Amino acid sequence: YPGSPVLHRVPRSARRAEDFEPEEEPEAPPPLAIHEHGVELVVRPAHGHKTGHFCDQRDNRLAVGALARGGAVLDVFTNGGGFALSCARQGARRVRAVDLD
Repeated sequence: YPGSPVLHRVPRSARRAEDFEPEEEPEAPPPLAIHEHGVELVVRPAHGHKTGHFCDQRDNRLAVGALARGGAVLDVFTNGGGFALSCARQGARRVRAVDLD
């Protein structure tokens, strides 16, 4: 998203394996609200092992939401809920979202 900071994180195991240390640890940016096709998603960069939002799936979330209209949806590994919320926004009759985290 334009204007959003870029944060590179290198896992400690990779640092050891590659004998690499970044010059400085970046400060984690605050949570960021993303608006996509009428759905607001909040991402927390640098918290946990993933952001919860994958930009390359934007069109897929819209397409799956259209397919789910009137149906029941089970979104496993939902993470931040992008697919589940898109389905609900586009008229799924029922949505259940499950994630380990």
